[in-house]
Amino acid sequence: MMKMKDLPAPEFEVPLGRRVYAVFWAPFGICWAAATGCARFAKPAFILAAIGWALGMVLMHYTGHLSFYVGLGFTTYAVMAGAALSALLFALSLLGRLLRR
Repeated sequence: MMKMKDLPAPEFEVPLGRRVYAVFWAPFGICWAAATGCARFAKPAFILAAIGWALGMVLMHYTGHLSFYVGLGFTTYAVMAGAALSALLFALSLLGRLLRR
């Protein structure tokens, strides 16, 4: 019966320093910080986009131009506007932080 001590001992390479791993992790860290920063502004941005969507839908309804495709287009634009407003608010908050320094 073979025992553990009979197996050949593996020789591992010298592990890389933490700084090498930090260089590879830096882009992911920056993206994560940007995503969480944008998420903080998502609620007010999407509320503004929803208000714009509702006003546009009311306008289209009362002018008689509301159809499925118009509603779908307005919904698509509202989602894109909410995402863009989130990014804009995040960029403005970063600019405010830089100017305070």
